[in-house]
Amino acid sequence: MKKNALLELYRFIAAITILLLHVWQDVTTVPGIWFYKNNWRLGVEFFFALSGFLLYLHCRRKKNESSVAYLLGKVRFFFPYVLVMFLLNGLREVIINQYNFFDYMLPRSHYLLFYTNETYRVATGIPGMGVLWYVCALLAASFVIHYMLNHHEKLWRELLAVVMVVVGYTVVIRLNKNLTTPEDWNIGGVKIFVPTRFFRAMAGISLGTLLGMAYEKASAVKYTNSGKICGTIASMVMFTGAVVFSFLPTDKAFSSGSWKVLWVVLMYGMAILLAAVFAGDFPKGKKTRGLLCFLGKYSLHIYLTHTCIIYLMWYFYDRTIWKKEFMLMTVAGTAVLCVVLELAVRGIRKGTGAVCGFLRNKCIVKE
Repeated sequence: MKKNALLELYRFIAAITILLLHVWQDVTTVPGIWFYKNNWRLGVEFFFALSGFLLYLHCRRKKNESSVAYLLGKVRFFFPYVLVMFLLNGLREVIINQYNFFDYMLPRSHYLLFYTNETYRVATGIPGMGVLWYVCALLAASFVIHYMLNHHEKLWRELLAVVMVVVGYTVVIRLNKNLTTPEDWNIGGVKIFVPTRFFRAMAGISLGTLLGMAYEKASAVKYTNSGKICGTIASMVMFTGAVVFSFLPTDKAFSSGSWKVLWVVLMYGMAILLAAVFAGDFPKGKKTRGLLCFLGKYSLHIYLTHTCIIYLMWYFYDRTIWKKEFMLMTVAGTAVLCVVLELAVRGIRKGTGAVCGFLRNKCIVKE
């Protein structure tokens, strides 16, 4: 499947909703509608479902690929991002709090092994690195599901995918009463730690593979232009509805503390499927498509960098009081840090020559 501009737009919007959640999560004096504690953290469910969808299509194209080779490829892709954010978040804490660099960073180097506080409960952490749990859970779940698709495809298609969706979300919601922080499972006074975010990733990616199966069948049908337009609009309605419902206050029907939250997950899933089937040629304008793809490309950058800036701002602003300049500084800082992250990753992968070439072509002259 070629790059889908509408899905790229969805990726960007989902990343922005997560940024807004973290900006306002501790605010107690917010004007108007922002008073509500929303559930835009559910944007992560969109990313899991989309990852599962793309993973399924990848496995269909490369049936003989080793699961270990697939995992190593993913690690090679994510590691430069993790390394750069590890250094940026660590340097922020070292400089502001005047810590010794090595005394502070070495005990927290587990992040470079994709081993996080939020996923596996280790002793030490770095503020702003919590978002890495998504990458860790994604890698582990993708490896398991890639293996199942390659070696037990029939069983996965006929039974295990549905079972994993049901079991995964049941474990997370039943134990935590939400789709957020992992907690201990208390059995007879004995606390057992359950890595619920791994189950959350397994459920979301498994749902994505079901979407991939549906896409295979639906994409084999030829649709009229009217049908494609209607399908594209339906996709937009589903995605918009999911964002709106997940914005409702936490004590309302569609909160992340209720089973009804799964309606939001399903709406994200339907938005992905409809966009993949009907919106392949949307929009028609080449420049508009380029813009949407550009925004989607930097959704990962936004997700990884925004907490670094937010924690920096919290050193200068009261996190419980709403200030316009706090929001403006966070958005501007995240945009700047996205550029820094992109240049640093390019430098790690291709050397300084690639960084200079990128700056020349994008910022100075286009040959």
